[in-house]
Amino acid sequence: ILFQYPPVQQVPLSDTQQIIQFCFPYGVRNTHVKRTKSVSAINSKLFSSTTLHEYPQNSFLFIINKDDQVQYGIAVYHEEMIQDMPVFLRQGVDSKETKPTVRKSFGEQQTFTKRCYCFLSRYPFFNLNFSIIWSLLGHDRLLKVTEMASLFNADSNMQEDLNEQKNDFLHMLEEFYAKSVPINEPKISISFHKALKNQKFDCYMGDQDALIAYWCIPCIFRMLSLTNIITLFTCCLLEVKIVMVCEDFGSLSACTLSIVPLLRPYVWQGPILPVVPSNALDLLDAPVPLILGLPHLDSPASNQDYVIIDLKKNHISIPESIRLPSHSELVNLQQTLKPYHEGLNSSASRHPNPCVISSDQVDTVLNILKTFRNFHSKIIDQIVRCNTLNIDNFDLSEPGHVRTLLESLPSKDRGFIGEFVGTQQLSMYSTKLVEAIGNFRKKVTNHDLIGTFETFFLDSSSSKLFK
Repeated sequence: ILFQYPPVQQVPLSDTQQIIQFCFPYGVRNTHVKRTKSVSAINSKLFSSTTLHEYPQNSFLFIINKDDQVQYGIAVYHEEMIQDMPVFLRQGVDSKETKPTVRKSFGEQQTFTKRCYCFLSRYPFFNLNFSIIWSLLGHDRLLKVTEMASLFNADSNMQEDLNEQKNDFLHMLEEFYAKSVPINEPKISISFHKALKNQKFDCYMGDQDALIAYWCIPCIFRMLSLTNIITLFTCCLLEVKIVMVCEDFGSLSACTLSIVPLLRPYVWQGPILPVVPSNALDLLDAPVPLILGLPHLDSPASNQDYVIIDLKKNHISIPESIRLPSHSELVNLQQTLKPYHEGLNSSASRHPNPCVISSDQVDTVLNILKTFRNFHSKIIDQIVRCNTLNIDNFDLSEPGHVRTLLESLPSKDRGFIGEFVGTQQLSMYSTKLVEAIGNFRKKVTNHDLIGTFETFFLDSSSSKLFK
């Protein structure tokens, strides 16, 4: 870690290693560039287009779960000469790497490497944080151009302005760090007084699920067909082990995390790793529900017990040992989602990064969330409406109770419900359901109980995203 803010807040060594591991899950590769007479090869890397930062191979997410508190890592790769610091960090930074990036002459060969610029946040303001990092890197490119000009220009005003802009960066970090999180605001706009002062950064607000959904759901809807999205969702409901594969860390991490808001109010009862570090691949053999993101996957073993989702190929591989029963509401869900899927995939809405949406697509994402919530409500409603059951005493762990439930359902839905009631995520949530029903039962008739229960179900949320 070459630089951190706040500077006085020392990161424990164990946390430092974890951050490095997630920023560079498969290590770092250096690139050697030979100097030509025109220095064009070197300059093309030093002054590469700022839009490259926005592509999914350079902007990605990771999560750190410590002491039951989730921290989100918003990370952006930028290729730089290995011996140099960014221009805007060369003043006020305790580092030996303070040589200027732009020189009048270069050696025969220069070594470039990827650096990772990362914000850690307790809040999933993904679009906001990515936009600020992208702008900072664009600002650094401008400073490099100014620095190059200053080498051939003795104008003291230019050098003074350059030094001032370097200091402005630290002031901007102080300002951003000190900002409070507004409550009950549909949208916020952030601007800064010094660095990036001519830019305004917008952020749509909402609960934690909505904030994750704004960035992650567009990606999964653009990477997979609607049929494959429903298949993936079915796997999640039935707690099938899932491995997503994509070489672009950005698409991989967003698609993996998209499961969290789609499952709500349930909480995934196993590991979710948007990008699995190379030293943690043995997780594939863990006998628990899991959702893992891998940049590539060797040929699976013959006893494979997980579903493989190739995001780039829009292909799902399901081993013969895994059975995925359907449900009538899953068919209805796919039909309801069809216009939203088509809208997000229209040519006019596409961005180089599949996670990015326009302001008029925010409601589309919220409608997708609402549609999945309605699906969950209908499934639970089907269970609760079973007239042959005594709701107060119903126990999902009792085979006789489950058998009575299944006999009351349409035959086409029994396979799915039979497996769903045996999942850990429903079991963990069933206690809340029984408590809520018991509290409301004294105040309402059995007919009104369903509507009251449905309201409770849709309003319930948990600060815990996954186990």
